Amino acid sequence: MLDFDDKESINHIDYTIPVELDSHGDAFITLPDDVIKATGLTVGDDVDWSDNGDGTWTLTKREVPEVPEVPEVNQAPEREYVLIETLLTYRLRYVVEVPVGQDEHIIPSLELSELKEFSQRPLEEQISSYRTISKENVISLCDGDNGPYFDWTDEKKLEIFTNSWEELDA
Repeated sequence: MLDFDDKESINHIDYTIPVELDSHGDAFITLPDDVIKATGLTVGDDVDWSDNGDGTWTLTKREVPEVPEVPEVNQAPEREYVLIETLLTYRLRYVVEVPVGQDEHIIPSLELSELKEFSQRPLEEQISSYRTISKENVISLCDGDNGPYFDWTDEKKLEIFTNSWEELDA
């Protein structure tokens, strides 16, 4: 069961929606038109999924912050650093030959790291959080995450490991 929360147009709708599988075996759901209309969802919207712990999920439309306009080139904008943390997951497959009827007993005891990988497919990278951080925090994180480059100057670390707005706009 899925609960849809949208504070502006509806308070709560309960639906039971079947989980379907695509040709790759990946699960998906198709939202009914009235849910899409009532929640104001459109193709491409981000939705937060919250497990209610009772076999149901609550979906909430994620509000995307407005991107401020980029100042004209002749203005010198103030700068700040934004740390964006993401999660990248993979669907991994393993194939194990087992005695007939013994899969329920053998599979849970396997050490997956010891198996030969059959295939893998990266799934979409998703932003888990982002926040503004100071230059000092950027350097501290850089030192912690990229230890071998600890002896580089702070300017070199910023040049190599960070992205400037101009680079992204090019």
